[in-house]
Amino acid sequence: MASTRDWPARALPAFDRRPSDRWQPRTDVSIASGANGLRDNAVSLWRGDTLGGLRIEAASGEHGPAGGVTGAGRDLYGIAGAMGRGPHRFGASFTHRRANASLAGGESQDARAEAGGGGYRYRGDPWRIEATLTRGYHSHDSRGGPWFEQRRLADATAAGLVVERVRASDRWGVKGSWRESGVTPEAGASGRSRARALWGAARWHGPAGEGDLELAVGVGHHSALGRAPLAPSLVWRFHGPPWDGRITLERLTTPVWIDLAPGESPFLQDTWAGGLDLGATVGAGGRARIGFLAGHTGSRALLARLPLEAVALRSGFRADQGSYDFGLLMAEARWRTGRWETAIEGFILARDVSARQPQVDPSRGGRALAEFGFGLFQGDLAVRPRLEVWAVGPRESEATPSRPLPGYGTIGAALELTLADVTVLIEGRNLADRRATRTWLDTITGFEASGPGRELRATLSWRLWD
Repeated sequence: MASTRDWPARALPAFDRRPSDRWQPRTDVSIASGANGLRDNAVSLWRGDTLGGLRIEAASGEHGPAGGVTGAGRDLYGIAGAMGRGPHRFGASFTHRRANASLAGGESQDARAEAGGGGYRYRGDPWRIEATLTRGYHSHDSRGGPWFEQRRLADATAAGLVVERVRASDRWGVKGSWRESGVTPEAGASGRSRARALWGAARWHGPAGEGDLELAVGVGHHSALGRAPLAPSLVWRFHGPPWDGRITLERLTTPVWIDLAPGESPFLQDTWAGGLDLGATVGAGGRARIGFLAGHTGSRALLARLPLEAVALRSGFRADQGSYDFGLLMAEARWRTGRWETAIEGFILARDVSARQPQVDPSRGGRALAEFGFGLFQGDLAVRPRLEVWAVGPRESEATPSRPLPGYGTIGAALELTLADVTVLIEGRNLADRRATRTWLDTITGFEASGPGRELRATLSWRLWD
């Protein structure tokens, strides 16, 4: 189940990409190194034109001890392609990912996943059709701390179909999706939990007043819950220089049926949310925006905030008791000229207090940045220094009983140098070297873990035309 605003079905990698107007190969190379044993390398090769494209990519990286994390690594590779013939377009992709990480308390995880799929799209007049089919597999090994070694296996198969009729004034369409998932929380356990989900939705999009209106309604059924909630959605976008904005109202449903805490039964997280987003253009390069989002959630899904997903899932999901109301206010202002760019943004979060989870998220925070650009050597070398300042408000830890955590601030700087198709980025993070306290606990000390200190890193990006 999902929101009706998830429209259309998610496109496959490279399905809509047109890398260039000519069938010319291109290679992107990225090499990064930095403090705490950081090494990260990536390469991608892609070529294409309006009739099709092909992309191959690979990446690997590792990071040494930093803060409460004693090490992490990753690698991935993937291939994706697309082919077009008139109004018809076909695409397919396959990706492999693997990652590992460990904490100072001894907990660690190894994760591996593969996914592949294909799709078809038709763009005619007035009909548009899109169909997708994907299959994925996921393996989690976790160990350490209070747990013995355990392997979690999961797989899913999903299919989606979208049919739309597009006219000059409006469009309408229907969407259907099917998904079958299987999870074994512990290798060797008797039986494998499986569930099927069906989702259908209809949408209309057309002009309304000084903007356009989108109305949608969806309904779904999940075999583990046996419920079919109705999920409506309304979006009105309006524009009249210098103003533009959006008003939204929708229902979002998420079934939680596996990886449950002891004693928990499958439940449905049910949220009604509405918001207003308003922006304005000021002068030649100014931009200001303010947004407000408020909502009501029943049976909010709670999970420990450990940085290792496999370990967090072993503690299991829990349903929050009672309802949960929240309100989020966001604002930003940005000014850009030919050389300068400055911005400031912040948020204030108000929400109900939960008896099952401390307030691990800050109630306020913000960021300010300033960037300046100029050229050297007759403009051949582009130079862009940048300065950023962050502020994070107070939080609470997941200790029992919970402890208040003070707010903190941090400062960062970067220098970007670009010469032709080569870019070098030098970054300094947390220059004040303040180790912010995390909300999760180090199981060795019994106290909250600390974040990393000052970090310096450099990244080289090079685009090669073959």
